[in-house]
Amino acid sequence: MQQRFFTIVSHTKKPQAPLSMNVVMALIAINGLVFLLVPRTNSWQFALSAYGIRQLRFWQLVSYMFLHGNWLHLLLNMWGLYLFGTHVYQRLGTKRFLTLYVLSGISGSLFWLLFNWSSRSSVIGASGAVFGVVMAAAVLSPDMRIMLVFPPVPMKLRTLVFVFAGIEIFSELSNVQGGVAHLAHLGGFLGAYIYMRTLGGDRLLDIAKSPLKGIKGIGIGHAAPKQSEVNRQTFEDIMAEIEEIEREKKQK
Repeated sequence: MQQRFFTIVSHTKKPQAPLSMNVVMALIAINGLVFLLVPRTNSWQFALSAYGIRQLRFWQLVSYMFLHGNWLHLLLNMWGLYLFGTHVYQRLGTKRFLTLYVLSGISGSLFWLLFNWSSRSSVIGASGAVFGVVMAAAVLSPDMRIMLVFPPVPMKLRTLVFVFAGIEIFSELSNVQGGVAHLAHLGGFLGAYIYMRTLGGDRLLDIAKSPLKGIKGIGIGHAAPKQSEVNRQTFEDIMAEIEEIEREKKQK
């Protein structure tokens, strides 16, 4: 994640999974341990690069997302993972969340490679995977409100996704922030969206509908629930039932 600060200000209560030690905390711990224990002189073997993939170092498609350049890079990514990942994990469970995280990171790496196959650059960081988690949170709870610290603008998650995507596209085309893998971020968005659509099937509608309505102050009054809201609620109820069945199986 880049230096964009935000916090969740309100959301609808959902069934919660235990937070003592879950896959989110495990991923944060692994990233921290890798940062502390892996010497930077040897990290080039695990950073993503077109040259490395051409040399059949396919592990780089995954290993790059556990490397970070400095403490700030690590802390921002792990903050984003905790903030949004906790919510998504509570809804998807361990297996589906881990699948989401890894697929988002891999799709971010593939999307970056698509446009940098001849480049000598390399990429590290969990940003692509974390951006995927943000997308999943927006798909699951598009009306959840978050508050940006700077600028202090409250908005819905569906709006945040479009703001982030716009910033990434502009930054990539204008090269405003050199050294940042904007394409990996966008690839993480794309991979997560496809995965969430796979989980939800036809019940999961496009969050692209009226993204600007997510900004506080736009729109007057309270409209009746739309068909998309009904379908999304149906999907959420099904996911809750699946989680309940899985818990009952574990208890048996």
